[in-house]
Amino acid sequence: MAKCATPSWLNNIFLETALRSGEVDPTIMVISSSIQPATASGDNYLSEMFRVTVKMTRGDHREERSLIVKVEPKKEQMLKIAEKGNIFDLEARVYRDVIPAMYRLLERSAPGEFQPFGARYFYSHKGMPATVVVLEDLKKLGFTMGDRTHGLNMDHCLLVMRTLARFHATSVVMHERDPDCFKPFMETIYRDEMKEHLGGFFISNVKNFAEEVRKWPDHSSLAEKIKNIGEHSMDYWTKAIQRDDEGFNVLSHGDLWLNNMMFRYSDDTGDVEDIRFVDFQLTYWTSPTVDLLYFLNSSPHIDIADKIDVCVEEYHKTLGETLAMFGYGHLHPSLDYLHKELQKRATFGVISGIAIRTVVMVDRTHIPDMDKVILGKEKVKFSESYKMVMEKLLPFYKDKGWL
Repeated sequence: MAKCATPSWLNNIFLETALRSGEVDPTIMVISSSIQPATASGDNYLSEMFRVTVKMTRGDHREERSLIVKVEPKKEQMLKIAEKGNIFDLEARVYRDVIPAMYRLLERSAPGEFQPFGARYFYSHKGMPATVVVLEDLKKLGFTMGDRTHGLNMDHCLLVMRTLARFHATSVVMHERDPDCFKPFMETIYRDEMKEHLGGFFISNVKNFAEEVRKWPDHSSLAEKIKNIGEHSMDYWTKAIQRDDEGFNVLSHGDLWLNNMMFRYSDDTGDVEDIRFVDFQLTYWTSPTVDLLYFLNSSPHIDIADKIDVCVEEYHKTLGETLAMFGYGHLHPSLDYLHKELQKRATFGVISGIAIRTVVMVDRTHIPDMDKVILGKEKVKFSESYKMVMEKLLPFYKDKGWL
């Protein structure tokens, strides 16, 4: 697990406040608590996370709760991104307001058929002594992360597509009914004043990858093109995520890679059966293809690369079914429209495949200092598994006309 000292303020008094708020019960009293890091090094960069087991009383009853406490990062550059991007406030809004509202809509239309999209919200605070979000611990409900070095198989990917489509469709319906409900999510973190804080990660990773590709005889001819993408990667990235207000837009997750989702499996068969999304810090109102390209290029097993169309078709089908269930089937975009939007933002997909996968597949023994990466003082070391995957992925990008 990641080594991070427990903050002095993360004590029974704080936990009692969080639980009383989340449970809406002023009688709760915390008896004791046990605190440990919730993630391993390299699992999360824009926050520190603690898993807290709390023993408490409610009236005459003794109970136990397991919570996740997300705290703003300590690293200087990461903290600047968190503060300037207002990401903790946005995430708190998603967990506190958006996800419960989405679930209520689904329950009214199809009672008992669907699960919430994310963890239950308990409490949040901004400012001193810390900016923090407190959530239920999904691990205690049987959810685990996928194997990021291996990537997700088709069953996992199709489950992600169906759940993402319902998330997107429900957001469209909410927006149609109340256009102001997503006002806090109309500005992206990838705006001009944030380029100096975010650009280093993308530029460095893609340009470094170009130098690596020069060593690969079968692909060296692509190195210069990749280097050019790297030099302009932040411009490609920001352009791709900008919404077209005349097009079809949704509330995107914004950071949909393998570690930002958790899965639960059947006790009988071992098959994946449920999913929850986590880390809504980069949520933004834009084209659904931003989430699609980000996920499909960063997280599936390499064998899924040539089956992207299958995933997109599953997404499109579920999107239409969900919109129709709500009585908004007329808003369903065509499959051809989605493919055109994907092609228009293809370079965003390539950058996701190169830059995001470096973090997804990083060797546990070479976890990068992201502050130094952003400042150009450290390069992310490419793992052997990453290089193997990218050697297989480059021909796919070339055949698709993305490179």
